[in-house]
Amino acid sequence: MYRALLAAGLVTAMAGVGPVAAADDPVPSPAPTASVTPAPDPTPAPPHPSPSAPAPSPTGSAAPSPEPSLVPTPNPSPAPSATPWAGGFNLYRSTAWVRQYRNYTCTAASAQTMLNLIRGRSDRSVLQQLRIIRYARAHDSLRYSNGSDPAGWARAITHFGGGTYRWKTFTSQAAALRHAAQRMLVTGKPAGLLVWRGRHAWTMTGFTAATDPRTDPAALITGVWVAPPLVGVDPRPNTYIRAASLGTFARYRERDGLVTWVGRWVVVAP
Repeated sequence: MYRALLAAGLVTAMAGVGPVAAADDPVPSPAPTASVTPAPDPTPAPPHPSPSAPAPSPTGSAAPSPEPSLVPTPNPSPAPSATPWAGGFNLYRSTAWVRQYRNYTCTAASAQTMLNLIRGRSDRSVLQQLRIIRYARAHDSLRYSNGSDPAGWARAITHFGGGTYRWKTFTSQAAALRHAAQRMLVTGKPAGLLVWRGRHAWTMTGFTAATDPRTDPAALITGVWVAPPLVGVDPRPNTYIRAASLGTFARYRERDGLVTWVGRWVVVAP
């Protein structure tokens, strides 16, 4: 009689033990091999763990448990620095390029091209270009010119929806191009170059380099793709120019703007 009652008690106790259901895994994975008699986890995790509770640190060199996690681990997008460097980068899109419609709207036309690339648009309207130059001229430091300057150019891109842009000066062309390239990779946006000693503006849409400028502080930019706005004078849009031949991108010489620009290479970058 005692043995019969003991056996009945064990059966009843075992009937109350069952596997804990795991959360769905968002990433499909091969189904685990079924076992004839799966053994339940002697210390199952609580069915509703706190989201803020830290995951236990693995110890020893044992292989991870085959049991699925109760909380699915998100698959974050890789950081830009984790992307293998392919040697080149170019944002150019033919429908984004805009020519300058007036002899004084090179910065506005370049800003319009940059905004098209940033926002996925193809706005080539004269009215928009004139709106941009009016805003840029009201926010630059030039005193006499009908055109604009690096400050007005950067502020116009920011104002018209391109995100924060800033001008920056450098003591060498190599450092200026490296900064432009690094910011382009990090943000996925084009940069601007002050050419003709500060009298003209080009959009830099891409570049080549032997190493990744995001991770190599000494990366050498070997060439750039540009989309200049002045038809018949500038190189054609999406022209590749080797850095050694990029004499057009030289020291800023305009004297009616900020003194800090003079004698330096000037870049407008995100």
